[in-house]
Amino acid sequence: ASQVSSSRQRHDFESSVSTSQPLSPCSEKELSMSHKVDGACVTVKGAGTEAVNGTYKRSGTCDGVDMYNKKAVWGNRAVIFCLFRCFLSNDERMWFISIVPENDEPGTDNDIDFYYAPSSGSPNDDFPSQTRWTLASSYATQPGPICLLNGVARLDSARRNDKVHVERAGLDAVNGVYERADQWDGVGLYTKRAFWNGTIVTFTLFRSERCRWFISIVPYGRNPGSNTDTDLYTAEDIGTNLPPQVQWKSIPGFGKEPPPICS
Repeated sequence: ASQVSSSRQRHDFESSVSTSQPLSPCSEKELSMSHKVDGACVTVKGAGTEAVNGTYKRSGTCDGVDMYNKKAVWGNRAVIFCLFRCFLSNDERMWFISIVPENDEPGTDNDIDFYYAPSSGSPNDDFPSQTRWTLASSYATQPGPICLLNGVARLDSARRNDKVHVERAGLDAVNGVYERADQWDGVGLYTKRAFWNGTIVTFTLFRSERCRWFISIVPYGRNPGSNTDTDLYTAEDIGTNLPPQVQWKSIPGFGKEPPPICS
């Protein structure tokens, strides 16, 4: 197994795996029956290893939280990808997307690991990381996936509102840490200085008219949201008073695919 998974040490009291029947796709009836509604299924997308992408259905528990499975074909054979949280021997918790051998419990060196992501470290952090996925072995290819609970982005409870991490934008100068610099449209406005087209500019992340977020270059001394901005990326507001994590779109002219992820 990979270097990451080789440090695993299963704790029976935490990592016992139940074998409840997997849920079918997330119908309203099934969601209403779930004791953890937000964890009924997970949509994995954007992974460089295409077989990893798809809808993972809850299939039991591991490390005291829901785990999710998906059938797929990989290496010309039928396999089951498992999305689960694991308690490691260094007392850290990590989420993995792995192929787990049939009849094996997840979290052993028999797994074929593809991607991993940090947990908050709390036993009560029930849900997979949305964006912080990293290659776990040479079996996987870049980029790491995005995980959406029930197909929808969620607000990470650990997410702070004084900094926003922007990553994966095709226009690399946009990527980086944006710090809250002011308030605009009743919510935070975030900025980052960077080189763009041979000069230092300030990228601004802001909401306009309570309906859309933008990443733009705003001319010095001007208010954001005018026709003097150089708009690069945009996303609809989702009502959290924070920039959306996904669903960003490139603006023709200056924005470059792919659009960013904000966390």
